[in-house]
Amino acid sequence: MLGEAGYSVALIDPHETYPRDFRCEKLEADHLKVLRKTGAANALLAIATPMDTLWVARFGHLLDIQPFEQCGFRYEDMVNAFRRSTAREVIWVRDKVADILQEEAGRRIVLREGTSLVARLVILASGLNRTLGRSLGIERKTHPRHSICIGFDMQAKETADFAFRALQYNPELGSKSVGYLSLFNIGQAMRANLFVYHDLHSAVIGGFRTDPVKALKALLPRLTPLIGDFTIDEPVRIRPTDLESPCYRALPGIIMVGDACFVPCPATGKGAHKAMMDAERLCHVYVPRWLAAGGDVSATSIAEFYADELKVASDTEAYQLAFELRERALGSGLRWEADRWGRFVQRWCRGRARRLMRGNTSPTFLGVGGHPGGGRPKHRTAHP
Repeated sequence: MLGEAGYSVALIDPHETYPRDFRCEKLEADHLKVLRKTGAANALLAIATPMDTLWVARFGHLLDIQPFEQCGFRYEDMVNAFRRSTAREVIWVRDKVADILQEEAGRRIVLREGTSLVARLVILASGLNRTLGRSLGIERKTHPRHSICIGFDMQAKETADFAFRALQYNPELGSKSVGYLSLFNIGQAMRANLFVYHDLHSAVIGGFRTDPVKALKALLPRLTPLIGDFTIDEPVRIRPTDLESPCYRALPGIIMVGDACFVPCPATGKGAHKAMMDAERLCHVYVPRWLAAGGDVSATSIAEFYADELKVASDTEAYQLAFELRERALGSGLRWEADRWGRFVQRWCRGRARRLMRGNTSPTFLGVGGHPGGGRPKHRTAHP
């Protein structure tokens, strides 16, 4: 974005082609709305798999099929698509940053190979790497092992394909410590992101390493009657998340964006949204203002970005929702059972109303087996 706007920009990264990684694998409508503002949406949409409906299920029942814009992709494919579309004016430096020094002329960026660059502004988009942050004196409040995301590809065992392109399966029992299961297409593959609240060394997580099909059926026993039997392809990726509080320490000429600012819980689906919000606000509002003013970019100027109303709202939503989802998944007793059944009824009513508006009077609430007659649909379709 900054290169296309005519600024002198150097992008420092050791990877010419970004390697396989397990991170963000789908974007939804609110993400895409922000991404379109950056001008980078077309690069992603060219390689992503679009979906326009979402099946919503709970307790083994399909409750609703709602219009829902989203797209699936491999994380590394997304990063590489963005890199291919980068403005030719951007200088690529294949290296790692060893240190950032404050000097009168600006920030001196010391590279691992011994060379250095000087810049008026450093945008620290270093993800989960905290080495540079610690060297700059940035301390963080962390909530260790807040959640775990498990990613894998599924294949339908009894039919050529699943009956849906995207499905959200909500937890059955609080005792299972499950957030939810999200299924969505990436190309011809059915990708699964399962969010749980277990210890990384628990028997449940160990089960996904040794027999993921058995482990998933034990956590969600009513899933198979709903979608049909399945296999799980290797490898299964397991990613724990240490949730962090937002860090807004303003340093002269150095700004943190995305996960470098703070790490959200991936179960919220807000990590990509806040990262793109950071980029959009920074590149469209603040960098042009700072550089047009001339001179050094002060800590006071950096603080303006961290206080941006839209950014703060996005960060706050991501942070608070992380605790809400965890509490909802782990809660036990009458209150939480009532909450789960209340959500079940609410979603059933919404799905029923949607079908009636379409002129379809067949019930949304389906018996065990997920479909009328207890079987699976004969063809994949966007509507029940």
